[in-house]
Amino acid sequence: MKKLYTAALAAIVAFSAVAERQFSTGYVKQTRTATIKSETIKKSMPATKMKAPAKAASASDVESLTLWNYYGLLENNDGELQSSVGVKIINSATGEAEVCFKNDEKFTVKATFDAAKGTLTIPNNQYLFTDNDGDIYFYLKDADASGNLTSGASAAAATVGTLSGTSLIFPESDIWAFGTPDKENLGWYVLSTENEFTKDSFVSLGYGQFTENIIYSLFAGGENTTAATVEVFTNGEGFYKVADPFQTTYSALKIGAKSPDLVLDATDPSNVNIAITSTGLSNQTDGIYGYFSESWYIENFGEEGEVLNEAFKITKTVEGDNVTITIPYHSTTIMTMTSMKLYYGSAYKSTLTFKESSSGIGSVEIEDSDAPAVYYNLQGVRVENPSSGIVIRVQGGKATKMIIK
Repeated sequence: MKKLYTAALAAIVAFSAVAERQFSTGYVKQTRTATIKSETIKKSMPATKMKAPAKAASASDVESLTLWNYYGLLENNDGELQSSVGVKIINSATGEAEVCFKNDEKFTVKATFDAAKGTLTIPNNQYLFTDNDGDIYFYLKDADASGNLTSGASAAAATVGTLSGTSLIFPESDIWAFGTPDKENLGWYVLSTENEFTKDSFVSLGYGQFTENIIYSLFAGGENTTAATVEVFTNGEGFYKVADPFQTTYSALKIGAKSPDLVLDATDPSNVNIAITSTGLSNQTDGIYGYFSESWYIENFGEEGEVLNEAFKITKTVEGDNVTITIPYHSTTIMTMTSMKLYYGSAYKSTLTFKESSSGIGSVEIEDSDAPAVYYNLQGVRVENPSSGIVIRVQGGKATKMIIK
């Protein structure tokens, strides 16, 4: 990612690429030219913020914080942007931790977590890497009484965030920069204030069945007819998340890893969107392969008056507690982030089925009774390796309340 230059602070800087779709054997050839812009970062799934009084915390409470919500000074504070972030506890005894920011660039900074106070401290002036303009640091900046930024780095020792319920909130006056303190005229990678880390608000509905053909045909060839067992989550506001959605494709390619989550925006059940998302697959020539739905592309980047063909709309249907999301032929596109090639995805129909109960924790009856057990607390939040208290155990389509002493 290129740095954002100070001469264009009021502008939204975006990259664009123009490419024709490519076609693999068996695809019906069509022609379309598309322009993809980095404003897609702003169109990511919104987080549901849940607040509660500050409390003592465990390392797992902090490591579950996965969204970085911040106000970027480069956008004149007119919009809250989001980026995934990973907080890793290196040593729970000493509190040694790392925070990995994954915006357009990957920045990893050192931190210290105090479980007793529920605070995460990120020291000032940390060297990250060197680019063409010099050494790049994570550092703090000051503002004068009028709100104007002063030059160079702040003398502050660190920025300290406090855990409040499912959010880690830093002081609004703390201004974070990723750049070169003595060459600020060259710009910043990130310049932000009012920083907050927020927990993923999804709650598991249990297991469903996913016959995936979004990427299978392009990478493994032919039609996939195998229904994989997948865990499905909901945020209660029309969004669904599917864990390890491409496991059938990964297995066919002999890749021993989990695929990135698939997030479905079903706020309009008749026209479900999939924002641009990584498949987790890449090569040296094409770079990372991402994918998005045609409905999402037209909504965000379509020509004025452009309407999506009804046959290409992803739909959600409900019958009782049974939910079916159908991803039709050619309703998704695969994009390579380096070579900027476009491929028609979904050469065949994909179908996701699951149950959605009003309790927030549901299950789908599946044949595999040996599926791994998953545990939740009474608020519907997943618990890893529960050691005490009342939990709900979900396995093989059955939910059981347990008391662990």
